[in-house]
Amino acid sequence: MKDLVLAENGKSLAIILVAQDAIAPERTAARELAAYLGKVTGTEFGIVTEGKQKSTPEAGQTLIAVGATHYARDMDINASLLGPEHWFMRRKANVLVLAGGRPRGTLYAVYHFLEDVVGVHWWSAWAEHVPDKPTLTIGPLDRHGEPVFAQRAMAYTAAFSQDPRSAARNRINFHYCWPIPSEYGGESKYGPPNFCHTFCFYLPPTDALFKQHPEWFLMDADGKRKRFDEVQENQLCLSNQAMREVFLAKLKDNINKSRNDPVPPIYFDVSPNDSPRFCQCEACQAVVKAKGGADAGLLLDFLNYLADHIQDEHPEIILGTLAYLNTEAVPRHIKARSNVAIRLCNTRSNYLEPIPANGPFARLLSGWAKIADKVMVWDYHSSFCDMAAPMPLEHTFQPDLQLFLRHNVVSTLNDYRYPMHDELFDFRMWVLVKLHEDPYQDVEPLIETFLNGFYGPAAPHVRDYLHTAEEASRAKPSAFNPGSTMAALRYLDVPFLRQAQALFVQAEAAVKDSPVLVQRVRHARMGVDKATVVLFPKLYREWIEGGNKPDDIPFDREQIAERIKQTYDEQWALRVDAHEPGPSGREIREYQRRDFLDSIATALRRTLVIVARPKKFAELPDDAYFQYAADAFGHTREGTEVVEVEEAESGIANRSVLTDAEIKAMTHPLRLDLHDHTKRATGHEPTIESIKMEDIAGSGYHWYQLGTYAPG
Repeated sequence: MKDLVLAENGKSLAIILVAQDAIAPERTAARELAAYLGKVTGTEFGIVTEGKQKSTPEAGQTLIAVGATHYARDMDINASLLGPEHWFMRRKANVLVLAGGRPRGTLYAVYHFLEDVVGVHWWSAWAEHVPDKPTLTIGPLDRHGEPVFAQRAMAYTAAFSQDPRSAARNRINFHYCWPIPSEYGGESKYGPPNFCHTFCFYLPPTDALFKQHPEWFLMDADGKRKRFDEVQENQLCLSNQAMREVFLAKLKDNINKSRNDPVPPIYFDVSPNDSPRFCQCEACQAVVKAKGGADAGLLLDFLNYLADHIQDEHPEIILGTLAYLNTEAVPRHIKARSNVAIRLCNTRSNYLEPIPANGPFARLLSGWAKIADKVMVWDYHSSFCDMAAPMPLEHTFQPDLQLFLRHNVVSTLNDYRYPMHDELFDFRMWVLVKLHEDPYQDVEPLIETFLNGFYGPAAPHVRDYLHTAEEASRAKPSAFNPGSTMAALRYLDVPFLRQAQALFVQAEAAVKDSPVLVQRVRHARMGVDKATVVLFPKLYREWIEGGNKPDDIPFDREQIAERIKQTYDEQWALRVDAHEPGPSGREIREYQRRDFLDSIATALRRTLVIVARPKKFAELPDDAYFQYAADAFGHTREGTEVVEVEEAESGIANRSVLTDAEIKAMTHPLRLDLHDHTKRATGHEPTIESIKMEDIAGSGYHWYQLGTYAPG
């Protein structure tokens, strides 16, 4: 079969045909195809409608049939028989068919053709690659596919842009922040009122409602019905029949109102507010006890009630809820109805390792899969406490997604939320979304495609950094989850950061003649830069204890901090100023900007002191001794600072200025928590010890024996 010529020497030799009854996403597919073929070849491609204009190709002319045309049917591609995202690229003679199921199949066929065959790449919402090919030909072509997860959501991927095209072009069908309009395929979205923590939307915990129906709200352990000022702290009495009936009526109303949407939602969330509180009344606890003592048993009993009462009228609707906090444990003696989906939240796994096949989360996943036909996963890759931490993550993506598939997970939501801050966000997000379509594809070509296309001549050095980071993290294993900070990453030491900085110097030198590529390399470096500045006191001690001179330390923290600020300004101009996120979006971004840059300014003010080892531990070997000095503690009280104190054995202390009244009211000036960071802290671990006011031996600095413990 001869190659099919779409353009020759900048002249179009193809026409694009769209079906007469094409739906909005299929017409968008034709426009996107014409636009990008034009960018690639430097010429224009016309679009004609089947049956309205001449739609038979002339001799030597190529026809590209987009959507449910008769050419598609002649090649045995029938949209009505395909799944909503099943796509085909099929060529016969001088006709190329790009078609698929509705609503998104044809759109995905066009995007796959542009990306996989033509060589267009959408690296992010802010960067793309369009090859220069005045002559464009294609050979034999017969490919088809369908994303393996029915719902693919990325949390906050568009937080810096309202442009929905990036999600559609990368086959993400739930955009989290901004809706994907119907012309771009719509989304596998949730109906009103929200996609999670919806109890407070259905029954807002107002004073008026609580006074009228206190029995609808949770009973606390003291036997009293409770309403809290913080909305998300409130929960419902799920066994109350009157409350159930009101809730059901509101749910039905939300479903009915959304049936006329261009792409009617099929998912509706019914999940507890963001709090582990649950009703302790006798009726609720009787259900909990009957379901194996798991709060999720009561929640699932409530979901099944709602599901049974909408099944006949709306068989297409799926009710979703969260297995999260206290509803994570799998209940017994109950199964979810077929129209109920469980979203299990992975808040405890270690970011730096693939989820263990026999570990706690995998066991939860297996348990839920046994009692629910539809299991979803809410996965995390960002720290909510320390943005831009240098972490090798990409080696975990594929095994984790394959694990999810083995347990019949139908939906994944990745909470990877800080495009400005998360290290190598564009690279890791791009690889992640590709693997969500097919977790069994070879990941190495994906990595090479992005690195070479996005970083150009700097790619080998960025690749070396990725290898270096992964090797360092394996040499010094660490645990990191949504609540962790850089201090938890043991491999962030002088040798690693020195080598990482050197690699980025080489990377920047390789692209010095391209301002765009220099900015990309500096953004990739920002995590290493932040770690160097924030952890500088630790690095300084490590350097001196290694027998080195203070002035010879290989990091200039003021210079690095200035580079961070410059990099941030460059990325802000690209991702915020050039793509206006709207008033509320800009407010959130401004807050994150202040928080991030304040952390750099605070780090620059840190005193450089050598924390001395206490005399009583002087003879212990290094691997048997861990010192959490004053500079290792988090401060929740404003005004608390690390100060140099000669009387303290370590040479530093935390100092807070308190009033007499505050001192009098204080019961526990110091509270220590020892627990396994791969597990969620409940606040009730037996390994927590507190120093009480009456234990204080007087003024000055004293030793306190807290006991011996094994992390649970």
